[in-house]
Amino acid sequence: MMTIHSAKGLEFPYVFLPGMEEGMFPSVQSMNEPSELEEERRLAYVAITRAEKELCCTYVRERLLYGKTQYNKLSRFAGEIPEQYCRHEKIERPAQPAVPYAVQQRSQNLAKFREHMSAAPTPAVKRDTSFTRFNAGDEVVHATFGKGNILSVRDMGSDVLYEIVFDKVGTKKMMATYAKLKKA
Repeated sequence: MMTIHSAKGLEFPYVFLPGMEEGMFPSVQSMNEPSELEEERRLAYVAITRAEKELCCTYVRERLLYGKTQYNKLSRFAGEIPEQYCRHEKIERPAQPAVPYAVQQRSQNLAKFREHMSAAPTPAVKRDTSFTRFNAGDEVVHATFGKGNILSVRDMGSDVLYEIVFDKVGTKKMMATYAKLKKA
């Protein structure tokens, strides 16, 4: 999970954008200021174009925020996506929320989870680190962006964040596990 600001230059097979509602994205603060609205539109474009295979935008018509119920419309940014690229799915909520049952289920699930956690130690999760490691100054090739030079290298957990200046598209930041870079 990451912010839209962090996603610049990266691509992912699946991207989820929750809260695509007027008042959320774009935010209430930017809706009356044209320059801020355009900045949020640009951020929406960045987020939407990060998806390689599928993009999932979600919104709710009714949201409780800061103790107040809001009734929201679909974000204008989602509405600007051409219809040919959209598939709409509607999920109806039950007429009467079953609060006592939900509370009971939650406590049962929590008990099962605690039992499971105490029964056996969880194995360490290992990420795929089968990428080639490059250094600042190395010349690389990316399948989409072409030839470029690595400006900086930053370790991030079991991955590496590269800042690369490409000949044709400028500077991009890319995670090594997703970039699939090759030596030029």
